[in-house]
Amino acid sequence: MITSNEQEKSHKQLNLLVAIYKISHDINSTIGLDMCLKAILDITTGLLNVEMASIMLIDKAKNELSIKYARGLNDKIIKEARSILDQKDPKEVAAWVAQRGEPLLIEDIERDGRFLKRNGKKYSNNSLLSVPLKVRDEVIGVLNVNNRKDKGVFIQQDLDTLMMLANEVSIAIYNNRLYDHLSAVNERLK
Repeated sequence: MITSNEQEKSHKQLNLLVAIYKISHDINSTIGLDMCLKAILDITTGLLNVEMASIMLIDKAKNELSIKYARGLNDKIIKEARSILDQKDPKEVAAWVAQRGEPLLIEDIERDGRFLKRNGKKYSNNSLLSVPLKVRDEVIGVLNVNNRKDKGVFIQQDLDTLMMLANEVSIAIYNNRLYDHLSAVNERLK
Protein backbone atom coordinates (compact mmCIF):
# COMPACT_ATOMS: atom_id res chain seq x y z
CA MET A 1 0.00 0.00 0.00
CA ILE A 2 1.27 3.46 -0.91
CA THR A 3 1.62 5.90 1.97
CA SER A 4 0.46 9.50 1.71
CA ASN A 5 4.11 10.63 1.94
CA GLU A 6 5.08 8.42 -1.02
CA GLN A 7 2.02 9.59 -2.93
CA GLU A 8 2.92 13.25 -2.27
CA LYS A 9 6.51 12.63 -3.38
CA SER A 10 5.30 10.94 -6.59
CA HIS A 11 2.91 13.82 -7.23
CA LYS A 12 5.75 16.36 -6.83
CA GLN A 13 7.98 14.37 -9.21
CA LEU A 14 5.19 14.19 -11.79
CA ASN A 15 4.60 17.94 -11.52
CA LEU A 16 8.33 18.54 -11.97
CA LEU A 17 8.46 16.33 -15.07
CA VAL A 18 5.47 18.13 -16.55
CA ALA A 19 7.16 21.48 -15.81
CA ILE A 20 10.44 20.33 -17.42
CA TYR A 21 8.53 19.14 -20.50
CA LYS A 22 6.76 22.50 -20.80
CA ILE A 23 10.03 24.34 -20.28
CA SER A 24 11.71 22.21 -22.94
CA HIS A 25 8.96 23.01 -25.40
CA ASP A 26 9.06 26.74 -24.60
CA ILE A 27 12.82 27.20 -24.88
CA ASN A 28 13.21 24.95 -27.90
CA SER A 29 10.61 26.96 -29.79
CA THR A 30 12.40 30.25 -29.06
CA ILE A 31 14.40 31.62 -31.99
CA GLY A 32 17.54 33.67 -31.39
CA LEU A 33 20.14 33.11 -28.69
CA ASP A 34 19.34 36.24 -26.67
CA MET A 35 15.63 35.41 -26.47
CA CYS A 36 16.47 31.81 -25.62
CA LEU A 37 18.82 32.81 -22.77
CA LYS A 38 16.23 35.22 -21.36
CA ALA A 39 13.55 32.49 -21.44
CA ILE A 40 15.92 30.02 -19.76
CA LEU A 41 16.66 32.37 -16.85
CA ASP A 42 13.00 33.36 -16.48
CA ILE A 43 12.13 29.70 -16.13
CA THR A 44 15.12 28.78 -13.95
CA THR A 45 14.63 31.56 -11.41
CA GLY A 46 10.93 30.73 -11.13
CA LEU A 47 11.36 26.96 -10.92
CA LEU A 48 14.05 27.11 -8.23
CA ASN A 49 12.74 30.25 -6.51
CA VAL A 50 16.06 32.12 -6.75
CA GLU A 51 16.99 35.78 -7.11
CA MET A 52 20.27 35.29 -9.00
CA ALA A 53 21.17 33.15 -11.97
CA SER A 54 23.62 33.30 -14.83
CA ILE A 55 24.45 31.45 -17.99
CA MET A 56 28.12 31.39 -18.88
CA LEU A 57 29.15 30.15 -22.30
CA ILE A 58 32.53 28.96 -23.51
CA ASP A 59 34.36 30.97 -26.15
CA LYS A 60 36.74 28.40 -27.66
CA ALA A 61 38.84 31.02 -29.46
CA LYS A 62 39.61 32.82 -26.18
CA ASN A 63 39.54 29.63 -24.07
CA GLU A 64 37.33 31.35 -21.53
CA LEU A 65 33.93 31.24 -19.95
CA SER A 66 31.93 34.45 -19.70
CA ILE A 67 28.45 35.50 -18.65
CA LYS A 68 26.10 35.78 -21.62
CA TYR A 69 22.92 36.43 -19.67
CA ALA A 70 22.21 36.97 -15.99
CA ARG A 71 19.44 37.81 -13.59
CA GLY A 72 20.03 39.61 -10.29
CA LEU A 73 23.68 40.54 -10.95
CA ASN A 74 24.93 44.07 -11.54
CA ASP A 75 26.15 45.07 -14.98
CA LYS A 76 29.79 45.41 -13.87
CA ILE A 77 29.92 41.79 -12.72
CA ILE A 78 28.25 40.63 -15.94
CA LYS A 79 30.76 42.50 -18.13
CA GLU A 80 33.88 41.63 -16.14
CA ALA A 81 33.26 38.02 -15.08
CA ARG A 82 35.65 35.78 -17.01
CA SER A 83 37.00 32.35 -16.18
CA ILE A 84 40.08 31.13 -18.00
CA LEU A 85 39.81 27.45 -18.82
CA ASP A 86 42.43 24.69 -18.71
CA GLN A 87 43.74 25.76 -15.33
CA LYS A 88 45.37 22.99 -13.33
CA ASP A 89 43.49 23.89 -10.15
CA PRO A 90 40.70 26.40 -10.92
CA LYS A 91 39.71 28.66 -8.04
CA GLU A 92 36.41 29.69 -9.62
CA VAL A 93 33.27 27.57 -9.36
CA ALA A 94 32.25 27.97 -13.03
CA ALA A 95 35.72 27.08 -14.35
CA TRP A 96 35.79 24.02 -12.07
CA VAL A 97 32.38 22.87 -13.34
CA ALA A 98 33.23 23.52 -17.01
CA GLN A 99 36.59 21.77 -16.85
CA ARG A 100 35.31 18.70 -15.03
CA GLY A 101 31.88 18.57 -16.61
CA GLU A 102 30.43 17.84 -13.17
CA PRO A 103 27.74 19.69 -11.21
CA LEU A 104 28.35 21.32 -7.84
CA LEU A 105 26.06 21.86 -4.88
CA ILE A 106 27.80 23.99 -2.29
CA GLU A 107 26.06 24.65 0.99
CA ASP A 108 28.47 27.43 2.04
CA ILE A 109 31.10 28.68 -0.39
CA GLU A 110 32.81 30.65 2.40
CA ARG A 111 33.70 27.32 4.04
CA ASP A 112 34.62 25.55 0.81
CA GLY A 113 38.39 25.90 0.51
CA ARG A 114 38.51 25.05 -3.20
CA PHE A 115 37.36 28.45 -4.41
CA LEU A 116 38.24 32.13 -4.16
CA LYS A 117 36.07 34.11 -1.77
CA ARG A 118 33.54 36.46 -3.34
CA ASN A 119 33.78 40.21 -3.00
CA GLY A 120 31.09 42.85 -3.18
CA LYS A 121 27.39 42.43 -2.49
CA LYS A 122 26.61 40.04 0.32
CA TYR A 123 24.28 37.22 -0.55
CA SER A 124 21.38 36.13 1.65
CA ASN A 125 23.27 32.85 2.02
CA ASN A 126 26.38 31.30 0.53
CA SER A 127 24.72 28.24 -0.96
CA LEU A 128 24.94 27.82 -4.71
CA LEU A 129 24.36 25.40 -7.55
CA SER A 130 26.44 25.25 -10.71
CA VAL A 131 25.85 22.71 -13.49
CA PRO A 132 27.56 22.09 -16.82
CA LEU A 133 25.67 22.65 -20.05
CA LYS A 134 26.59 19.76 -22.34
CA VAL A 135 25.83 18.75 -25.91
CA ARG A 136 27.08 15.33 -26.97
CA ASP A 137 29.35 15.14 -23.91
CA GLU A 138 30.98 18.48 -24.79
CA VAL A 139 30.64 21.26 -22.22
CA ILE A 140 29.39 24.44 -23.90
CA GLY A 141 28.79 26.46 -20.74
CA VAL A 142 27.63 26.58 -17.14
CA LEU A 143 24.32 27.45 -15.47
CA ASN A 144 24.69 29.02 -12.00
CA VAL A 145 22.02 29.82 -9.41
CA ASN A 146 22.15 31.27 -5.91
CA ASN A 147 20.26 33.39 -3.38
CA ARG A 148 17.14 31.37 -2.74
CA LYS A 149 14.24 33.69 -2.02
CA ASP A 150 13.36 31.70 1.11
CA LYS A 151 16.99 32.15 2.32
CA GLY A 152 17.34 28.35 2.47
CA VAL A 153 20.27 26.17 1.49
CA PHE A 154 20.12 24.17 -1.73
CA ILE A 155 19.53 20.44 -1.40
CA GLN A 156 20.11 17.42 -3.67
CA GLN A 157 16.58 17.68 -5.09
CA ASP A 158 17.38 21.24 -6.26
CA LEU A 159 20.54 19.98 -7.97
CA ASP A 160 18.62 17.13 -9.62
CA THR A 161 16.03 19.63 -10.91
CA LEU A 162 18.72 21.94 -12.30
CA MET A 163 20.49 19.00 -13.96
CA MET A 164 17.26 17.94 -15.71
CA LEU A 165 16.74 21.51 -16.82
CA ALA A 166 20.37 21.80 -17.99
CA ASN A 167 19.94 18.84 -20.32
CA GLU A 168 17.10 20.61 -22.13
CA VAL A 169 18.74 24.04 -21.96
CA SER A 170 21.97 22.82 -23.55
CA ILE A 171 20.21 21.65 -26.68
CA ALA A 172 18.25 24.91 -26.99
CA ILE A 173 21.42 27.00 -26.62
CA TYR A 174 23.31 24.88 -29.14
CA ASN A 175 20.47 25.07 -31.68
CA ASN A 176 20.09 28.85 -31.25
CA ARG A 177 23.83 29.43 -31.61
CA LEU A 178 23.74 27.41 -34.80
CA TYR A 179 20.69 29.34 -36.04
CA ASP A 180 22.36 32.70 -35.30
CA HIS A 181 25.56 31.57 -37.06
CA LEU A 182 23.68 30.38 -40.14
CA SER A 183 21.64 33.59 -40.23
CA ALA A 184 24.84 35.68 -40.16
CA VAL A 185 26.41 33.55 -42.93
CA ASN A 186 23.22 33.89 -44.98
CA GLU A 187 23.28 37.70 -44.58
CA ARG A 188 26.92 37.84 -45.73
CA LEU A 189 26.09 35.74 -48.78
CA LYS A 190 23.27 38.12 -49.76
